[in-house]
Amino acid sequence: AGAVGGGALERVGAHTAADGTTKLLFRLRQPPRTAASGGEARSAAAAEGLVEAVIIPVERTGRRTVCVSSQLGCAMNCQFCHTARMGLRANLSAAHIVEQVVEAKRFVAEQERALAEAGEKEGEDDAGDAGAPVRTSSWNCVFMGMGEPLHNLEEVLRAVDILTDDAGVALPRRRVTVSTSGLVPQIRELRARSPAALAVS
Repeated sequence: AGAVGGGALERVGAHTAADGTTKLLFRLRQPPRTAASGGEARSAAAAEGLVEAVIIPVERTGRRTVCVSSQLGCAMNCQFCHTARMGLRANLSAAHIVEQVVEAKRFVAEQERALAEAGEKEGEDDAGDAGAPVRTSSWNCVFMGMGEPLHNLEEVLRAVDILTDDAGVALPRRRVTVSTSGLVPQIRELRARSPAALAVS
């Protein structure tokens, strides 16, 4: 499939497993910020790589969880994690993070519309509704993709604000979870400044 998206990210791939889990792959349209310096824009060559987001369906509830990335690569060096082998290439901006959720919702709507047009959904009512946008309340968002979210705290905080704002993506606050490997000072700051739930993994 061709590239999709006109914002901070360009969707360049989608791979769906037998259990319905879908991995979306994105190329960065807007250069990310450096991880170590005072916020200078990083060149596309220096930040080369694809960002991943994963859509996880929950059949019994009809809810979907989108697992988003907060960094390109990671500096935590967890030995069990494939992303750690990349090292930290760049911090993603709030726009990069939020757009992963927007693109996930768009992808699901496209798939449902295609099924309806092909006549593969059962019942006229289901087929008639399939082209409608997926309800915002049927989504969870977890920061458990590439990177350590609390190592990119300011952009993650901005992203959570947009995701939970009624004028933004409007996800319920209880549906957004930030996962961390255990950066204690940043955990305290997250709890003080954000409505997001916290998971330590």
